[in-house]
Amino acid sequence: MRAREMLRMSVLMALAIGVVGCPEDPARVEVDKQSIMLSRTTTQDSFRVSNAGEEALSWTVSIDPASASAWLDVTPQEGQNAALVTVSLLDVGSLSPGLYTAQLIVAASNGDRNTVPVAVTASISGGEGEGEGEGEGEGEGEGEGEGEGEGECEGVGETLPLPGDVPLEMVWIPSGTFTMGAYDGEVDSQLNERPQHEVNLTQGYWMGKYEVTKRQWEAVLDTRPWEGQEFVLTDPDSPAVYISWDEAQDFVSSLNALTGQIFRLPTEAEWEHACRAETTTRFYWGEDLAYEAIDAYAWWTHNAWIAEERYAHVVGQLRPNAWCLYDISGNVWEWCQDWAGSYPSDPVTDPTGPLSGSQRIMRGGGWGEYYIVAGPGCRSAYRYFRAPDTTSPSTGLRLARSAEASQDGQDQQARDPYIGERKGADGAEWRNDGGTSFDVSSLEKEEAVAPPGDVPTAVEWHYAGSIELDMAGLGEEAMTVLPGDVPLEMVWIPAGTFIMGSHERELDRQFDEGPQHEVTLTQGFWLDRYEVTKRQWEAVMGTRPWERPGHGFVEPDSPAVHVSWNDAQAFIDVLNALTGETYRLPTEAQWEYACRAGIPTRFYWGDDLAYTAIDDYAWWEGCLLGFDGPCAHTVGLKSPNAWGLFDMSGNVWEWCQDWAGSYPGEPTQDPGGPATGFDRVVRGGGADGHGQRCRSASRACFPPDASDNRIGFRLAR
Repeated sequence: MRAREMLRMSVLMALAIGVVGCPEDPARVEVDKQSIMLSRTTTQDSFRVSNAGEEALSWTVSIDPASASAWLDVTPQEGQNAALVTVSLLDVGSLSPGLYTAQLIVAASNGDRNTVPVAVTASISGGEGEGEGEGEGEGEGEGEGEGEGEGECEGVGETLPLPGDVPLEMVWIPSGTFTMGAYDGEVDSQLNERPQHEVNLTQGYWMGKYEVTKRQWEAVLDTRPWEGQEFVLTDPDSPAVYISWDEAQDFVSSLNALTGQIFRLPTEAEWEHACRAETTTRFYWGEDLAYEAIDAYAWWTHNAWIAEERYAHVVGQLRPNAWCLYDISGNVWEWCQDWAGSYPSDPVTDPTGPLSGSQRIMRGGGWGEYYIVAGPGCRSAYRYFRAPDTTSPSTGLRLARSAEASQDGQDQQARDPYIGERKGADGAEWRNDGGTSFDVSSLEKEEAVAPPGDVPTAVEWHYAGSIELDMAGLGEEAMTVLPGDVPLEMVWIPAGTFIMGSHERELDRQFDEGPQHEVTLTQGFWLDRYEVTKRQWEAVMGTRPWERPGHGFVEPDSPAVHVSWNDAQAFIDVLNALTGETYRLPTEAQWEYACRAGIPTRFYWGDDLAYTAIDDYAWWEGCLLGFDGPCAHTVGLKSPNAWGLFDMSGNVWEWCQDWAGSYPGEPTQDPGGPATGFDRVVRGGGADGHGQRCRSASRACFPPDASDNRIGFRLAR
């Protein structure tokens, strides 16, 4: 099909309905629509202002900022009681490509009473060129291509027939440069969405107008993975669900064999570029900080799970983005081609993610099955990841296809990434010479051969660099006696240099654990042999924050829990006043250095790929998340690490001093984390979770006022 440039001038006007008034004032203003959409071909629309009360009501409409009057007009701008307000797009040709934002304020006044505003948000995505799409709106079946937003965006499209005359609609996504990730201070953003970085996509590509539906899946594979599963809508034009990344690859392969085309999953960068459609806000419809407009664009917790419509909905019913993509926020999580990995800090061109890994990226948020994610998971920058064989009632896919249907460009990820030698992010050489056992004396970093695309199941990773330790004082102990003759035991940790974080091929790795980087700690320090116990907490503070209904495990030598980062600081202040010492929390670098104790494997007892040895060292999966019972066990019952520290893995998450932040890409000395932030780092995993969270490199974070039965701390000095 011949793709031609089009002029896209779509105006999105989301009217936040405001019905505000004093109880004694029966006159109040209302509007009759949640949203209005203007386009190059539909340059005018209207909404009705009405008086919900009995007294006379006067109102005015103003445009904010006033400069937006150059492209937006409102008639009438004032009125009495009920009236129809017309909104028009002006002087289309004078607008250059970009995002334009304004507010229409409907202000009602009743004599001496306060003004009652109703806000209207307008966004325009400009473009250049001319042409028209083909195949728009030709979908068959209920819901397919027949959403409420149909005709409210413009783009070049094509429709390909699948077996049984099932249409597959694709939309052209232009090449371009955009900023990927969450901006600093973005509300509800996550650590793994940063740093923001410039991405240049040099080639345009085709993207599925909708998520792949059950009708399309059956037309290609003649299977029903969702059949007999819970939380499933059987409508054939709802998304295919319970689809793993591996199954998505099977679908793509069969589709390519049927059509002779080169379909694939989008890269993560392609997905975010297409989702944003030249916007830079949290969502492609705006910031929506109070989640007031999201119902018009996305199926999420509020209008699906809480509304007891607990399934992925028929595609195309809600409003699209400016590039005619429907449900790219919410409905189902959409698999991307990439392995999960950390973002670079420098500009990149046509990125495809890490060469290998253990988890694949999914984007877009879902209808609410992962209810804890909710609206924040529908943001354009939100990242999620799961093992390639993961399925759920909210996992599906959306197709991509390169501009040139050439077998050579089918899938860069499918090429064997293990042939020959390459360099890791730290500059160290990696080579493919078979699986070698870990040799502490050589500290050579080697990898086992794995079939392309497979998750390694028997690989040990070793750093081909040096670990330098100042052995002076190693093993030295110190004891402080707290009130009531309660002992506090500390162990000396020597100064040294180590490699912090996990390698991109480490099994069960999370992408906020990279890039691996060299850290030098120039000073030794004391570290608590055990997690702070209930007995120690009471000796210092005289309180029992863990004493609450449902928490029945009060053994005094188990960790003090229900302790926030702020609570830990209060404990330290009192302890220092009592002892004259300078106790503190360890930095995140000090914590990992002490945990590893010179061992660069996944755990301080080895790689333990099958989790066969972990029971000797850590309390893990000891209770269910959300059960406020005996999760944290008595300290010191498991085997310690090589430096005599107990329960560094498992039992409770341990607060660190640092604000949560991304790792640097270069060697650092005595790092203390970001200067400011929103969440504080916790380390070590807990008795409530899987063993992968007990790995030496595993990171998590919580707000500094967070506390529950999984969180405690360990002292440093």
